[in-house]
Amino acid sequence: MPEKKTRILHVMDKLSVDGSKIAGPARQIAYRVPLYPKDRFQVLVCSLRREQSAREFLAESGVEVICLERSKFDPRALLDPWQLIRQWKPTVLHLHGYASWTIGRIVRLRIRLPVIVQEHFIDEHVPAIQRVFDRALGKQQELGLAVVDAVKTFMLEERYVRNTPIEVIWNGLPFEKIRADALNTDAESLRKSMDIPPTVSIVGIVGRLAEMKGHECFLEAAVRIRKAMPDTHFVIVGDGPLRAKLEHQAAKLGLNDNTHFTGHLSNVVPYLAMFDISVLPSIYGEGFHTVALESLSAGTPVVITDLETYRGLYTDDVDVLKVPVRDSDATAKAALRILEAPELSNKLLDNAQRLLASCSVDAVAKSYLD
Repeated sequence: MPEKKTRILHVMDKLSVDGSKIAGPARQIAYRVPLYPKDRFQVLVCSLRREQSAREFLAESGVEVICLERSKFDPRALLDPWQLIRQWKPTVLHLHGYASWTIGRIVRLRIRLPVIVQEHFIDEHVPAIQRVFDRALGKQQELGLAVVDAVKTFMLEERYVRNTPIEVIWNGLPFEKIRADALNTDAESLRKSMDIPPTVSIVGIVGRLAEMKGHECFLEAAVRIRKAMPDTHFVIVGDGPLRAKLEHQAAKLGLNDNTHFTGHLSNVVPYLAMFDISVLPSIYGEGFHTVALESLSAGTPVVITDLETYRGLYTDDVDVLKVPVRDSDATAKAALRILEAPELSNKLLDNAQRLLASCSVDAVAKSYLD
């Protein structure tokens, strides 16, 4: 008799953020689910919102998606998942996001279904109403998952997951594909398309143009870097609500002639491979920063802020250079250290190989299956 499949239903508030094609948690599902044995596992992703581009991205990876197209305060956002669970009959319910945690655990009160709650980042402003729900439903799960140790602490102290084991599983990335894309990058042509001379240094940043990502600090650091190395160019990859404000700041700082805003890109690896340094100056709200790993895999050294969520993952002056939050002077000095010392760049990249091996999508997929 064939073994019964484990049916995993992921319920997510939304699949994308601030106009991005797909957010990190949904992208992680797209990476790892194709590695699950199809004869043992069946996966369905349910988004409470309507998100066509993210849905298409997941579908291209072979992940089935249902979008309920409900607004944040639509009462049907509770009834629709209830009906879906009764019809699809999952083996386990895997919840991501405030609304999904609340809805899924309310459903569990009526249907004794194993529930996993997962947190992907630290929110310094948890809504008051969410704290009420989290306290009331704090025992309604079998397992908690966090992407780093600091997020686990956040779940314990701020999300009230105190009567349930919480495991930490790092995010995973398809490093072989990233390395192949990086090696196949025609950096000369890419530079030419952006009017960047072939021999000048490029300092880049990849991420949503949102306050938490620290782009203002990046531009302030760019001014300092340019004073030391006038020919340096700066590339900002991504889109978001601060686009116009950041373009205005770049103009005000006199950076227009050597600063490039690319907008959203479906594949950032060629740009990471083109950079001489990848700067990640986030100021809050992060979890597991995959862009740092993508940069290292693409052969680009990283300057990153010393956020609590990165401790235990990245090590200063070993695999990355860490700088204080909102410190544009320290950010510029760290970038210049790398630009002026190729041996430092090589050391950081060599030391990062063990970290990359721990975060391969194959290893992470196995952890989730276990």
